[in-house]
Amino acid sequence: MRCLKGIFFDLDDTLISTSAAMNAALLATLPLLPNQNIQTLTNALADSYQALWGYGTPGYTALKTLPTPELRRCLTNEALSRLGIQDAALTAAMMERYAQAEKIALQPLPGVRETLEKLQPHFPLGIITNGPSHIQREKLAQVGLATYFSVVIADADFGAPKPDPELFAYAAKQLELSPSELLFVGDSSSADVAGANTSGWISVYLGTETCLEAAFTISRLEELLQLPPLQETKRPCIPTQGRRY
Repeated sequence: MRCLKGIFFDLDDTLISTSAAMNAALLATLPLLPNQNIQTLTNALADSYQALWGYGTPGYTALKTLPTPELRRCLTNEALSRLGIQDAALTAAMMERYAQAEKIALQPLPGVRETLEKLQPHFPLGIITNGPSHIQREKLAQVGLATYFSVVIADADFGAPKPDPELFAYAAKQLELSPSELLFVGDSSSADVAGANTSGWISVYLGTETCLEAAFTISRLEELLQLPPLQETKRPCIPTQGRRY
């Protein structure tokens, strides 16, 4: 029987409403681009990000230190260029609208804060997230969740994204725990579940789809408290009734 001693989480769409906030922010910028739609803008931004900073590109290592305003300025300029637009004033206006809308829409997902409150006194908690180091930490602080975590690792901090098992090994070393003592929760089967499984961690898939590869599947984060690995630790903060997994 494995004794659980630490829990790590994915960040985006596992703990915080990243996709919803991004969509709201992009919609807020569309009035500035009357000849575009949400899909063309989303595609331009995604293609631009991959070209500038995708894993394997020369720019990837810059994500470890690149300040958020500079990243967003470069990304917006590149996306607009792909749409045939070059306008510094438009870039500035889009960045302002995006930031304002994202700040309102970005929130902890339901049950997250309550679950972390129950876990924190009994387990060291950490985050492994794929994304720019500054942006990921700023989002975590903005929604008021930063204080729950003793370790926060963006993939660029290490040098490779999930599901690379070396990234998970690096995270385990930060807590001085072995893989068999760790559990990882995330919403991506290809990045989170695959990474945890390959690394010898307990994998938990958070979502509504079927994920046969995961050790456990939950549809709401609070269901994590009822999983056998947590129940078997006999932590007094975790109720034993109403298990769902």
